[in-house]
Amino acid sequence: MLFLFAVLSTVVHAAGQLVGIVLDDNSEPIPNAEIVVSFNDRKLQYQTDKFGSFLLVLNQGSWNITIEREASSWSGAIDIIDGARTELMLNLGEEPDAFMQLPMQSVQPKPDEEIEYSTLSGITSDLNGAGIAGVEIVVRGQEKIVTTDENGRFALQLPVGKHQLAAIKTGYTSRTISDVQVVSQQAAELQINLAPADFQLDDFVVTAPRVKGTSSTLLAERQQSDSVKDVLSAEQMSRAGDSDAASALKRVTGLTVVGGKYVYVRGLGERYSASLLNGSTLPSPEPERRVVPLDLFPTSMLESVVIQKSFSPDQPAEFGGGMVSLQTRGVPEEAILQIRTSGSYLSGTTFETGMVGFRGARDHLGFGTKERALPAAVAAASADSPLEESDMFSKTGYTASELEEFGELMPNHWSLTEQQALPDLGVSVAWGDRWSLFAGGELGILASGVWKNGWNINDFDRNYFIVGQGGELELSHKYNFKDISNEVILGGAMNIVATWPQHRFWSVSLLNRSSDFSSRIYKGDNRDVATDIEVTRVGWKERQLFFQQFRGEHDVFSNHEVRWRYALSLANREEPDRREFRYDLEPQNSTWYLSDRPEGNSIFYSSLGDVNHDYGADWIYRFSSFSTERESQIRTGISAVFRDRAVDTRRFKYMHKGALSNSSDVLALSAEEIFVEDNIGPDGFQFEEVTRQTDNYTANQSILAGYSLIEAKVFKRWSFLTGVRVESSTQNVSTFALFNPDQVPVEANLENVDILPAVTATYDIGPEKKADEMRVRLGYGKTLSRPDFRELSPATFNDVTGGRQVYGNPELERATIDNYDLRWEWYFAPLQSLSIGGFYKKFNQPIESIVVVSAQHSVTYQNAETANNVGIEIDGRKSLDFIGAENLFLAGNAALIRSRVFLSENAGIQTSDSRALEGQSPYVYNVQLAYEHPDNLATANILYNVFGPRITEVGALGAPDYIEDPVHRIDMVGAVRLGKWNTTVKVRNLLDWPSETRTGDQIVDTIYGGRSFHFGLRWDR
Repeated sequence: MLFLFAVLSTVVHAAGQLVGIVLDDNSEPIPNAEIVVSFNDRKLQYQTDKFGSFLLVLNQGSWNITIEREASSWSGAIDIIDGARTELMLNLGEEPDAFMQLPMQSVQPKPDEEIEYSTLSGITSDLNGAGIAGVEIVVRGQEKIVTTDENGRFALQLPVGKHQLAAIKTGYTSRTISDVQVVSQQAAELQINLAPADFQLDDFVVTAPRVKGTSSTLLAERQQSDSVKDVLSAEQMSRAGDSDAASALKRVTGLTVVGGKYVYVRGLGERYSASLLNGSTLPSPEPERRVVPLDLFPTSMLESVVIQKSFSPDQPAEFGGGMVSLQTRGVPEEAILQIRTSGSYLSGTTFETGMVGFRGARDHLGFGTKERALPAAVAAASADSPLEESDMFSKTGYTASELEEFGELMPNHWSLTEQQALPDLGVSVAWGDRWSLFAGGELGILASGVWKNGWNINDFDRNYFIVGQGGELELSHKYNFKDISNEVILGGAMNIVATWPQHRFWSVSLLNRSSDFSSRIYKGDNRDVATDIEVTRVGWKERQLFFQQFRGEHDVFSNHEVRWRYALSLANREEPDRREFRYDLEPQNSTWYLSDRPEGNSIFYSSLGDVNHDYGADWIYRFSSFSTERESQIRTGISAVFRDRAVDTRRFKYMHKGALSNSSDVLALSAEEIFVEDNIGPDGFQFEEVTRQTDNYTANQSILAGYSLIEAKVFKRWSFLTGVRVESSTQNVSTFALFNPDQVPVEANLENVDILPAVTATYDIGPEKKADEMRVRLGYGKTLSRPDFRELSPATFNDVTGGRQVYGNPELERATIDNYDLRWEWYFAPLQSLSIGGFYKKFNQPIESIVVVSAQHSVTYQNAETANNVGIEIDGRKSLDFIGAENLFLAGNAALIRSRVFLSENAGIQTSDSRALEGQSPYVYNVQLAYEHPDNLATANILYNVFGPRITEVGALGAPDYIEDPVHRIDMVGAVRLGKWNTTVKVRNLLDWPSETRTGDQIVDTIYGGRSFHFGLRWDR
């Protein structure tokens, strides 16, 4: 449309020129419009061409001009100057409006004079803040016309000085921007907001650049997506006062968070949730879990979280409930420096005391593993041979004297001391800037770091039940638990971005560490030994996730784009020197004696390493077709994921061997008084290794995939996303006994190739000129659920984090899932919306845990026959302007979910062979009342959250399931900005509603989380 306009604008002329274009309210060109120009007694008549353009050569002077078409007309005065070009852009609609009427003098540089150029870049967006693709940017007096990309961005080189721009897009009101300053050796940045063609703006203002991660940006992303998505912006997470991704996600429709770390999407367990970071897969630092604990990601490092609930072929196939996509913060548009500090008080914890074990000098920084490592001599001796006593038949092992020496070298860290829990503290720093590069490029850097130190104390009773002869529940054990934990989070991130008009490169480095010191003492009646027992466990855990990603985007040809990525992820978990010891009460003399049972005295070391390589490449072709100018695209790509895991576990124990170990005088002492040099040896307590043959394993997985899809905008109202993904997966698990080469490792293998189709149709049902304000989406996708490494191994093991005896099943098959989604969405005003949706999932051979008859009621895994999951989701946000409260917003969401799993006849000893999915809540509600100051100087939020009852442990042998009852939660968050200072005040868990678990009509435990009071201060340069 503007090609002719650009060509005509460059014609060399001696007299003055008048160059123009005439558009209607929809920015469509108007052909054959009548043009009459007059000067003194001279009068000329012309018409616009088929492009709505015209070029007039006129003598110098003040000309009157009238342009009309049918009932619309516009008149004005135009100044014509010899050797200068006057440009006119006219909107000849119901209310005619003219732009760019002043002439611009043509200045010809001298032959030896150089014109200095600099970069002008920007973004065009709609009223929701979403980028608009295909907007033509015209610079007055310049030949260049650029078109915005898919994100609404543009960049061009202009002479230093002031310029006048116009933005033109069919379906939007055209806009002009005056006095745009291009500065020497400094990139300029604009944001241009365009309104729909029938939406009237009082004034047009060039605003600050669009900030990624804002609510408006992500709401627009959800609106324009061809998939069913929910979005959570950095702005929302900040206003809700959420400190990490896990706590933030509990406010998303249909999501619940279990254990403060693990996300359940639409009531489905953790095996049906997957996480991506900037589009790349992540490994887990948990020994027996595939899921990534999302408490590892502080919200200060995140720009947004997108939860995609309908499958599209460009996503990994292990997609059950949904895909949680984390996006790290981008590079700022200008130099920033932010320093944050915070402190909080937790009732029932802060300034309370608890009993803690050994503390290292660097525990407060989260580095405690080195001080708890095996002594060098013990580590060297145990590297090649187990620390056990040799005999005439053994080729390995050590003498009793050597074992005595090893036992005496072990640190005597058994005693506990009283520790006061101090207020939680946190500090974070963020710095970023941008610089110009050669050839019109830009370099941006954002670096951030965070440190947090928090305490938690719990004191509660827990009951254990068995089914009596009459079928009634009988109390088996009753213990009082006293827990104290200290968690330290230390993390850092660095984003480096280099961009040119046709090329963009990213480097993202992320290191997150979470270290947890804990002490647990439980004491009470044990029915098995007919007396009271007291068990103490002291442990230290370090979890670390390192993520390095490189990715690029390249505009190789017109409408063609190539994207690539590579990510290396390293997940580690260390649990060194976990100690556990038990005392039993002798009723006859009321004396506590050290027990020789498995938890009597033990020292435990465990290490996990997970390495993940993720490669991907995509080709994108954009086009307009199907009788519409709306953009469509074809995408195809390949990906490969290679993952390796190794788990190393060692167990040691002071065995009761000689007379000293049976002396009541010795056993009545404290553990630190018992395990002294005089008592260690063959005549007392002999130090030996009790590592199990199934404690250690290695595993690997490779996933090769390819996909193709098309996103087609059909006519004015229909759009489709359809395609197919082909994924090949190979999993291998080898469980082996340390130092026993004669024992054949237990191997498990699973190989599959799957073809996975998907289609989503979107229909815009709004009024003609606002069709995309209301839309309906209907989607189908076929996805997978593969077993985890440990679930494939038939070897028996104990969960190293403490749990039942578990063994895998090499006969497990991957499950397939048919996913159906239907959602109606209404975006009735900027930042205001309403959506109602439903979903149905049909599982074929879902993997479920079952309880089998054994001394410990062991757990294994089995493919159930079928399962289903159905639910309704409602989400909305509305300003309360209808009651005169323009700065108040009410937002909320609700999910109602029902699931049913059907187990086969050999489903073990579970009480029921038909039940809800473990961990699934039948309902989740969130409500938020928010106040936003018109100048963004203050915000206030009241938030309510509740989840429905959910199964925490499957019942066996006639005992009912363990159910966690609903927990109602109210949080209040307020923030005030005063210049460069921002203050935040939070009151969390205002109700302090207890978390109560029951089985049948019996209470298992009741735990109060406590109310927290938080104060934060942020300084921005």
